[in-house]
Amino acid sequence: MLGDKMQRSLPDFFLTKVVIPPNEWDEYSERIARERGWSKMPSPIVWRELVDTGGRVTLIGDARDFQEYANTYYAMLSRLSSHKLLQISIDNQRYTDEAIAARSIKQVMLNTWRKIAIIGAESPTAVRLAMLLAMMQHSSKAQKVKLHLFPGSFVHSDAVVRLKEILDDSACIGLQAVETSVNLTEALENASLVVILDVIPREHPICVDGTLKHSEARSEWLDRRFHYFYRLGECIRQYADQNVRVLVVGSEQTFEGAVTISSPLNFDVQTLHMACKENIPLNNIVGLPRALEYSMKSALARRLGVRRCDIVDLIIWGNIDNVFLVDISQARVHRRHGAVDSETGPAWFSLAAEPLVFDLRELYERIIPEKLERSRWPGTNTAAMRHASAIFSFIKQWQFGYKDPNETITSLVLSSTGHYSVPAGLAFSFPVTTSPMGCFEICQDITVESSKMKVIENCILDTLKDWSVVDPSMLTEFRKEVFPVQSAPKSEAWNYPSATTAVNPAISVESVDQEKREFNAVPVPQKTPKKALA
Repeated sequence: MLGDKMQRSLPDFFLTKVVIPPNEWDEYSERIARERGWSKMPSPIVWRELVDTGGRVTLIGDARDFQEYANTYYAMLSRLSSHKLLQISIDNQRYTDEAIAARSIKQVMLNTWRKIAIIGAESPTAVRLAMLLAMMQHSSKAQKVKLHLFPGSFVHSDAVVRLKEILDDSACIGLQAVETSVNLTEALENASLVVILDVIPREHPICVDGTLKHSEARSEWLDRRFHYFYRLGECIRQYADQNVRVLVVGSEQTFEGAVTISSPLNFDVQTLHMACKENIPLNNIVGLPRALEYSMKSALARRLGVRRCDIVDLIIWGNIDNVFLVDISQARVHRRHGAVDSETGPAWFSLAAEPLVFDLRELYERIIPEKLERSRWPGTNTAAMRHASAIFSFIKQWQFGYKDPNETITSLVLSSTGHYSVPAGLAFSFPVTTSPMGCFEICQDITVESSKMKVIENCILDTLKDWSVVDPSMLTEFRKEVFPVQSAPKSEAWNYPSATTAVNPAISVESVDQEKREFNAVPVPQKTPKKALA
């Protein structure tokens, strides 16, 4: 503490601290005493060096000698008592032990993540994701990964081979090797990370009287996906690394209003949980709604006049491809430079986003729906760029420990443990906190008011409707517990919109299909939107 004070006060005084663990002190002190001709001393050892002059190192002594030296030459004294110094020493030791343990865990993670398998590598998202991984800088050769590309269908195997050739020609330093295969066993063998893109697309709709109608019922599509993902989960359990992590990312258009290319993220994760629950920890199999999160942050940032990266801690609840809730109650804004309400501060300074939105009704009923409507029919390349960026940022965080210091909450689809009235074992998009070691847990201290809880219940109901194709018992039990809900008395105060609008969504979006849910034709873009049945 005295040395830090001297460094702050004296212009040409520089302090360097060498932290040695107690179990290594004897060896270190003997070595430095032998090298410099000193006698072995207890901690700390203080010496003086005239840098940039080639002068000889001069021993000052221990802590008592250093205090006398500082008082004699610089008239500075330590005002801390011995008891306080001992407390600081204990705190420093505990902090050092935690830092060393964190570095050890991170190093083990980096050394064990050797192979990344991408399922559905023919998609535009896979092309951009592979290039981002290839260009990633690593501190050592041991941290480089081997990329294994597997097509979602045999008809796309040529496209995957061409992608491998492009990566080889690029000669990027981030990858140790790139391989392709049409054998799923080879692709998954000893894989440490499996990234699953959209592999079972829905059959294209047909146009009848200017209206798009689905040629494949959603229940039939979900049944096909269940059989595929269950077999995939069995292969992952059997051939992948015992500590494998599985990232389900779905389509490049996680929800763009075009149900032919969106993918049921929650359903896929739930199926993998069922196939792997006895062998792989459920928290190692997650779904990523970050592309949708980026879209919603962009809409909020445009409303507040900041950049998308200045918005943090926005939450996505629900069934990602169908009914979801955009929650800004925890969102915060950095680098706010408004014309009227500009407030700035240090890099860590932020403002709550919700009070800055002067009209929540406008945000939820106009701005967010317009954002979804604009991205309803984007070009494939545009959606793929956003999707690949979202996946890459999460892989860096999950695998390599890179984390935005400002972002404390993100959203993931993972198995429920009963929080927020979500049935235990159901795959649902929750707010989670993450650590640099790649661990995360559901946030349990977020306040959910009654109006928001009703929307979350609708999201739960929609998720269970999808899963009822496999197991209808969870849906039956949930309906018994929650519905019918007594309607609240009408109030003039504005509440969150309900989760029953398909074409003009507010904070929730629902795709309405045949059989398992009420059906209404999805209008083509040129037509005036119609309201779906509640």
